[in-house]
Amino acid sequence: MLPRLLLGTAAVLLVAASAADASSSVAYTEGGNIVLASPDGAAKLAVTTDGTPVSPYYTPAQAANGVTVAARQEQFDTMRAVLHAYGAKDGRQTAANVMPRNALFTDTVMPIRLDIAPDGKAVAFGYSTCGLGGGCINRTNGYWLTFAENGPADPSRPQGSTGLVAPSFHGNRIVSSDTFKIMAQEAVNAPFNDGHAGWIDPGTAGARFWAAEVRPDGKAVALEFSSPSTGFGVVLASADGLGGATQLKCFLPAAGEATDVSWSPDGSMLAWADDGGVKVARAPDLSAPPAAEDKCVMGSTPRVLSATGTDPNFGGADVRAMIAARGGSKPAEPGVDPGGDPVPAGEVALKAPKQVKVKRGFKATVTAPGAGEVVAKLLRGRKVVGSGRAAAAAAGPVKVRVKLRRGVRARSLRGKALTLRVVWSGGSGDSSTATATVRAR
Repeated sequence: MLPRLLLGTAAVLLVAASAADASSSVAYTEGGNIVLASPDGAAKLAVTTDGTPVSPYYTPAQAANGVTVAARQEQFDTMRAVLHAYGAKDGRQTAANVMPRNALFTDTVMPIRLDIAPDGKAVAFGYSTCGLGGGCINRTNGYWLTFAENGPADPSRPQGSTGLVAPSFHGNRIVSSDTFKIMAQEAVNAPFNDGHAGWIDPGTAGARFWAAEVRPDGKAVALEFSSPSTGFGVVLASADGLGGATQLKCFLPAAGEATDVSWSPDGSMLAWADDGGVKVARAPDLSAPPAAEDKCVMGSTPRVLSATGTDPNFGGADVRAMIAARGGSKPAEPGVDPGGDPVPAGEVALKAPKQVKVKRGFKATVTAPGAGEVVAKLLRGRKVVGSGRAAAAAAGPVKVRVKLRRGVRARSLRGKALTLRVVWSGGSGDSSTATATVRAR
C-alpha cells in the first residue's frame, strides 16, 4: 500500500473519458527547438528552428489560452537568459524578455523550469545561478515573477522568491518545492508577493518532492519525487483543493524514471517524459484501485509523441489551426517550420535525467552525428567533478556513464544544480558540444 501524506478525508475523483479537445497541445523540446503537438500526435509544428543542442531553447510552458513561452541563453553585455513568447494564433514570436543578472553573480542565470498563468500573462521563471566564490560554492535557486509580453526595450524587473524551485501555476497562485516538500502560495500573496506555506510533506521515508502540478479543478495533484529505493518518478494524489488534505493514490506507469508531468487544460490527460520519450495518456480514475505495485491504471495506452523529446508541457493551443494560419497544408515535422529551413544537421544532442544519482554514477543518452568519440564532463561552476566517455560506431544514440572524480564527495553536491557537457569528436576533425543542467541527489 502507498503511504498517506496527510491525514484527512480526500474527495473521490472521477475523470470522465472524452475525445481529445482540438484546442489542446503538448509543447516539448527536441534538438534544441520548441515543438507543439496535438495530443494524438497527428499535427506537429516547430515553433522555433534556430535552436541547436549547443544553443537550445529551454523548458517550454503553455497557457490555457495557447500562449507559449520558452527560455534561451543569448549574448548581450554578457550571456543573459531571455524569455521568448509565442502567440496562440500562429505560434510566431511576439516578445523577447531579457532577464536580469545580479552584479554579484559570477555565473549566467540558467533557466531550469518555467510556467505561465492560464491567461497567458504572468510567468514564473525558475532559475539557478552562482554568487561570488570559486567552484560555484554559493549557488542560488529560485523563481522570478514577470510577464510574457515584456520586450527587449523594456527589460523585466521581476519580483521573486529565493530557495523555491519548480514553480507552477494553479489559477494565480504558485505551487513550488523547497527541494524537500511542496509549498503552496498563500492566496493573499498571489501571485507577486512572497509568502508560501508547506503543503505536502514526504515525511521520514527518505523521499523528496521536487515539483507538483495541480489539476485545474484542484481535486488531484501530480507529484515528482525521488527516493533512494526507486529513483525518480511521479505519484498521483487526490486533493481537497490547493493547500487542502491529500492522499497518495498510484504511481505513473513510466518506462524508467519519469519527470516533467503536466495536466491538460481540462484535466482529462497527462503528459510526461520518461526513458521512452515524451508521452501522453488519458488520466486514471483515482477512485478506482491501482494495478500491481500501486501503478496507475491509465485511461488509455500512453502515446509516444517524440522518442527523443524532453520537457513536455500541456496547453491550450490548436496546432492544426496554427499550421493553417502559417499557410501550411500539412502538419510540420519536428525541426521544420512550414516555409522555413530544417534545423542544422551535424550537431550532437544530449538527453540526461533532470535529477541524477551522483554517488554511483548515472547514464546520459548522447545522439552522435557520426562515428567518433564522446567525452562527458560534469561541472560545478568551472570545476570538473565527474566525467565519462563512450565510442560512437555510427550516427545515432550512445549511452555515456558519468562518474564522480576521485576525491569528490557525493554529499557535497546533493541538491546542487550541475552542468553536464558532452563533446563529440569525429575522425575528420569535426566536433560538436551539447550541455544540460542536472540536479544531484
